[in-house]
This record gives sequence, structure tokens and C-alpha cells, in this order.
Amino acid sequence: MKWVAHGGARATDRDASLRFSPGWVVRKLDKAAMTACLKEETANHRQGPTETCKSKVDALVDTITRACDARIPRKRPQRGRIAVYWWTCVIAQLRRDCIRVRRRMQRARAKGEGREARSTEYRCVKKSMRDKIKASKAKCWEELLQAVEEDPWGPPYKLVTKKLAGLRQPEDPTIVEGVLGELFPTHGKTLSTTLGCNDEGPTEPFTEAELANAARRLGGGKVPGPVTVPKEALAVVAVCYPDTLLRAYNECLRSGAFPGRWKRQRVVLLPKGQAKNGELPPYRPIRPIDVSGKILERLLHARLEAAPDASGGLADNQYGFRRGRSTNQAIDKFVDIARKANERKGRFATPCLWALLAIKNVFNAVGHDVILEAIIKRKDMPAYLLGIFKSYLENRLLL
Repeated sequence: MKWVAHGGARATDRDASLRFSPGWVVRKLDKAAMTACLKEETANHRQGPTETCKSKVDALVDTITRACDARIPRKRPQRGRIAVYWWTCVIAQLRRDCIRVRRRMQRARAKGEGREARSTEYRCVKKSMRDKIKASKAKCWEELLQAVEEDPWGPPYKLVTKKLAGLRQPEDPTIVEGVLGELFPTHGKTLSTTLGCNDEGPTEPFTEAELANAARRLGGGKVPGPVTVPKEALAVVAVCYPDTLLRAYNECLRSGAFPGRWKRQRVVLLPKGQAKNGELPPYRPIRPIDVSGKILERLLHARLEAAPDASGGLADNQYGFRRGRSTNQAIDKFVDIARKANERKGRFATPCLWALLAIKNVFNAVGHDVILEAIIKRKDMPAYLLGIFKSYLENRLLL
């Protein structure tokens, strides 16, 4: 997996292809106007006879981007200071009055006339402003506490998560290289075996029902990828013009290629604690991709889950990452085994041992060749999924 140190919106001209777009103001999305614009865009697009997977994906993203630009205003960079949470119009007026009275006091001191009267006036106005600020802070705090009682996942939770998301990223190149090297270790080359999607059996194209289910499972309010096409706009496309998405996704499935533009991931490093002696500071990475690519991931994930289930399912003792199961059930099963073992007495008594393994950075530490070998060994996995899954693991780029 490759990574490129990137400065967000401050990218240089030579890095123009990697620059992040500012995104759109999703709350101003007009679904009816968006649908009309998509109708016009799809009518103007003429599908060529030799379109490849890359060209269809590029056309899809360009169509959705133009529709968003036409019907959703773009975000603008913040200008000036952001008002603090306790700021009100009354406090703003008191601040203006305080500045005006202070200037009068300074002019009176320079002239030597009415110094005491102006100083007394300034202290009174300043005290009024301070009292108003204290009262506003106390009121905001009470409202925050009340919001926690009413909805623990509401404004207080969003306030904390925004504060976490706003933490500065490490800027030292040595620290960045070391952290990324630990989080995303370099593996050997993936399997050289050619996994064509047409080697065995026909390719089953994605259906509108699968697309609707994948789009419905996407949650809002997520950190956007490099292109920042909003989930709400993709939902409109999936409902009103599913053929536009299915045309590109089915071409990716048929050709066994996961598009390179959907392999670019924007990395955000969240601190996990203080650095130990002689070690790099710990970070937890977040790697969002474009929403349009995430829908294709959901479609493939559903197919990968359905294949083992159709041939008898996974091992009965596997509880993690399975629908309808959790690690809590595994703990309950172990407790039940231990309880039954303790009930045996005398010569029927048997020891009960529990081995726990904690593997650091387990998901990124597993080699891609190991994953592919495990999938190939499963006889129930369709051949057309092997090709696109191999392409999905290759040449991923972290920004």
C-alpha cells in the first residue's frame, strides 16, 4: 500500500489530481431539482461502443459532480474568526460600547480632563459585559447538560467528535513516515495467479434491489473522501436513476477491476494517548473513500457474505463480523463451558483453560496474499468475485 504526504486544500499545482474538493452544503439539497438535473445530464450522455470500466466510472463521477454543482451550493472557506458558543448579539453590542468608552477614557487621560469620570464609566461598562458573558456561559452549560439527558447522541456527542476531528495532524515527516509504516506495513507482492472473472461461470450483474440495499446502509455525517460527493446526492441517483450507477458497477464486476480512483483514501490520524519512552505516539487511522466507491464495496461485501452462506455457512464457532452474532455470545459460551467444567467433581473433573491472543494492528498486518489464498481455497466462492477482489487489494493509495 502506497501513501503520499498531502496538505489537503493547499496542494501544489503538480498535485492537482490529488487535491480535495471543498464539498457541498448538503442541507440545501433540493431533491426535485437534483432529479431534473440528473435527467438532463443522463440524456446528454451518449454511451460509446468501446467504453471501459475506467471511462464509465469517470463518466459516472463527472455526471454526479456536475449535477451537484448545478443544484447544491459549494462550501466556502471560513472567513474571519468563528464565534464562540456563548456569543450573543447583546454581548456584541456591549463589546462595542466598551471599546467606545475605553477610547474616550484614553483621550481624557491624554488631555488630563475628566479622567476619573471616564475611568468609572469604563469600569461599569466592562463589568456589565463580563457579567453578561458569565451568565451566557452558565446558560449554555445548563442547556448542554439538559441535551445530554434528552439525547446522549445529540449535540454533546457531536461537539466532542468535532473537537476530536479538529485535532492537528502530525507534521514532522519522520513521525508521519514512522506512524504510517507501523499502521500500514508493506507486504510482499500479491499472488501472481491470474484470477479472471470469466474463467469459470457467468458473471451475475448487480440488481436494483442490491443497489437500493447498499445505498440504504450508508450512514450520513461521515468523513468524506477525496471527491466528497455527498451520500444524500448518491441516494437520489440510486432511487431515481439506478441504471446510471449499475452501468458502471456492473462493468467493474464484468471486467474484474476495482477503479483506481476509488482506491485513494484520505487518512485522518486520531491520537490514542501519550507516546511511551522511545516510541512513536499512537494513532488510530480513519481512511474514508468516495461514497460512490463505498457503494461498490457494499455490493461486493454482500456477495462475499452470501457465497459461503449458500454452501453451508462459516464455522459455527466464529462469532466476529457475522450478522446476528457478536463477541458477547462467544464470551457467554465460554462462561457456560467453564461453569460446566467446575461442576465436574472427582475423577470426572477436567481443567478449563482460556487462551487470549491480542494481535496489534491485526487487520493491516495480514498480508494480501494470505487473504487471497484463503478465498481461493473456498470452493464456494464464484470466480468472477475473485478477480475484482484481487484488484481491490492491489495498488491502494493513502493521501
